[in-house]
Amino acid sequence: MAFKISELHTLLSQARIETYLSYFKDEDDLSLKDMQAYELYIWNIQISAALLEVISLYEVALRNAIINALEPSYMPYSILHDRFIRALKPEAREELLRIVNKLSSHKTYKFHFTNGRSQPLKIDTNEISPGKVVAELNFIFWENMLSQTHRERWISHFNKAFPNACISSPDERDLIVNEIHNITTRVRYLRNRICHHEPIFDENKIDLISVFNEIKQVLCYISPEITEILGQLERISQTILRKPQKGKGLREIP
Repeated sequence: MAFKISELHTLLSQARIETYLSYFKDEDDLSLKDMQAYELYIWNIQISAALLEVISLYEVALRNAIINALEPSYMPYSILHDRFIRALKPEAREELLRIVNKLSSHKTYKFHFTNGRSQPLKIDTNEISPGKVVAELNFIFWENMLSQTHRERWISHFNKAFPNACISSPDERDLIVNEIHNITTRVRYLRNRICHHEPIFDENKIDLISVFNEIKQVLCYISPEITEILGQLERISQTILRKPQKGKGLREIP
């Protein structure tokens, strides 16, 4: 039995239903159009789930890559080193301290000045490990670590983060970091749309194949083993092929 998107009126707003119907605006058969829109809605759920799996791998791999490059300059405290925290822009610093205070059971850490000088935080790393903080930090924190402002904290150890990126000069290195930064921004934008259950099917607005290829490129910079894992787990390639097409009638939903 073929379902129609109009049958989901108790679940979806009319505006959301129209978003899917409009993709098949040139279809004259209104009943067929209704069924095609339903198929597209189901496909949007399927491709969103497939992308989230890959984006999760990307986020974990990226943050660990940056930590690998950052830690040599801030051992033994890693991202909890006072010097690192003081160098952060206020928004990033506040996010890090929010996580620290969430994990702290007996003390609230605040960044403050005395006589115009910032005071050491002296975070108790016996209670709060850098690893726990790293795991709690949000995606945009790591995106910000790729920005012009924050990359100076780790870029001298670029090869520890992206050992498979071939560079012959600092300028080329900066171009690659800019590329990774831009890709990460696009990946985060896509992830946010997925997590808010937004449509991502319109190829004129989001090129999913392009974003997937960019993810593969960054993971390749980090580790060939990660790209092998990606190849084993990803469902994007096959799901893309099952996308309902304009003017092609109905397909069988797996």
